[in-house]
Amino acid sequence: MSNTEAQASQPRDVGHTDSAASHIGGVSVATLARRTFLAASALALAGCATSKSATAELPDAAWPGGRYDDVPAPPRPKPLPAKVPQKGAVATADPLPPGGVIPRARWAKSGPDMGDINPMLPIRSLTIHHEGWEPFVTSDFDETAYRIEHVRIAHRNAKGGGYADIGYHYIVDREGRVWEGRSLKYQGAHVKNHNEGNIGIMCLGNFEEQNPTEKQLAGLARQVRAVMARHNIPIKRVYTHQEWKDAQTLCPGRSLQAWVMRNRPKSFA
Repeated sequence: MSNTEAQASQPRDVGHTDSAASHIGGVSVATLARRTFLAASALALAGCATSKSATAELPDAAWPGGRYDDVPAPPRPKPLPAKVPQKGAVATADPLPPGGVIPRARWAKSGPDMGDINPMLPIRSLTIHHEGWEPFVTSDFDETAYRIEHVRIAHRNAKGGGYADIGYHYIVDREGRVWEGRSLKYQGAHVKNHNEGNIGIMCLGNFEEQNPTEKQLAGLARQVRAVMARHNIPIKRVYTHQEWKDAQTLCPGRSLQAWVMRNRPKSFA
């Protein structure tokens, strides 16, 4: 694995200029807003980047470096024009594409850094994560896309030079929809020292502080079963992040971990 994605080093500075922004005490309002967002995010590291020991090294990916200095936020999605319902029409949810996975093109503003990414080795295992930022409660499609894009940006700006892309291969939202993350053609960045041949599935939310929804759990179970069947992964090779021997993390949070422990045989078999 490349040094950028495999190792944690010192954080780098991420420059940002707002020439037209107003300033307070010499600091732009935009910068203050970003710092407020990032401060809240840092407090929510009780997930994939929360270690069981305060002095332990943070795990690889899912807030891999633990701090992000002035990470630029992606643009907010523009609201879609309201649709005028036709007489007798039945309201429907956002349609899922064939296979049930929302393609990356629906949320990502950029592709991976092809100079710093590794091909996927033969797939042998699967790991379940939570996002671990501040609690996420919306099921809105555009807000969810915005949130996933911000995860990608944070991973790209992680300490040590950033990751090549979002670290996870799939993301499950509060509505149970499954989103494509990093392509399965490439090795992920979600469990330190164990990314080779390991598919990462992340559930949006912080399950140290909230509970996954029933739809989210159902979507997770369906996707885990689909990945297991497609890649011949036995149930003994389906892990949560904290179940890896040398992991120093609370991920995927107490409520999701408890659910997996209770339901692993009947939900994933």
